[in-house]
Amino acid sequence: MGNGSSSARPTRFGGCLGLFLLLVVAGGIGTLALIGDTCDCSEKEVAIVVQPTETFEQLTDRLVKEGYVEHPLALSLWGQFRGVPGELQAGRHVLPPNASVRDVVNVLLVGPSQTEFSVTTIEGWTNQKVSQEIALAIVTGPGAPADVSEEVFAERLLEEMSQLEKYRGEFEFLGDVPSGRTLEGYLFPDTYQFFYTAQPEDIVRKMLQNFGVRISDELRAQTEREYGSLFDAVTLASIVQLESGSASDNAAIARVFRNRLDAGQALESDVTVNYVTQTNNQIATLEETRVDSPYNTYLVPGLPFGPVGNPGLSAIQSTVSTEDHDYFFFLTDLETGEAVFAETFSGHQDNVRTYLR
Repeated sequence: MGNGSSSARPTRFGGCLGLFLLLVVAGGIGTLALIGDTCDCSEKEVAIVVQPTETFEQLTDRLVKEGYVEHPLALSLWGQFRGVPGELQAGRHVLPPNASVRDVVNVLLVGPSQTEFSVTTIEGWTNQKVSQEIALAIVTGPGAPADVSEEVFAERLLEEMSQLEKYRGEFEFLGDVPSGRTLEGYLFPDTYQFFYTAQPEDIVRKMLQNFGVRISDELRAQTEREYGSLFDAVTLASIVQLESGSASDNAAIARVFRNRLDAGQALESDVTVNYVTQTNNQIATLEETRVDSPYNTYLVPGLPFGPVGNPGLSAIQSTVSTEDHDYFFFLTDLETGEAVFAETFSGHQDNVRTYLR
């Protein structure tokens, strides 16, 4: 009888303890569920960019400072419960309108919506045009950071493209570029993949690296033999690129300018005037040809102050491997896009009357 009553006590105590633990666990799960349902975001869709080295704790702090998160403790607890700290991926994440803590964590666990974008820069584009197109690709793409302004990013990128001295020591091919110039001419035209989180420095460096890969040591040696420097060859190639309506005419057009240089004549290239006036006229007006600028080859003897765009590989190759002829003039047939050449000014005037009127 005494043994029976003594054995009944622990059984009843154990049952109470089990019930207590069950209630605690149930309460904890219920609390977590309530935390997960906490509304913690904007009424509008929000895009956030997780940086490559950013921790979940740092991200939470940043989202609070930027006004995206109102309940950091709730986000931290639910994120810890779901294992976000070990699964957080860099890139762009899109939070739906009126997102709960549960929604935010789920988005972070799924991974970035898109981390890279593709952009193609065209032969002959100026640094200004390149910066504008890359900025446009960033802000209009599906992975666009929410806090990036197209205009501001384009300005920052263009400014980075002017930092010649910053990159001169890193890229040997910039060694002969005279001081006071920009990176115009060396941002190689191509199709690029960039991260949406890329900074202007990342973009410029990648384009310069591509130039170094595409311009072989042999081609570079050729430019130095023919023009004395890679810089002069790139400068002339930028003119050829914009003056030519077809890559098949590049070598012949390059020879026209080379003949003029050798004879001490002004290049009189309309594209150098366009660079100054920021226009795209087929033929410069008389007033435009009188614009005072070191880039205006109607006034400045020899090559302009620097490249007037970023030439492609064909234009650079054609500049050092020109076609052999004695032409000093050319124009572009507006109907066919082909170049028409002449040895004399009178012959050129005949071509003007035939093809441009």
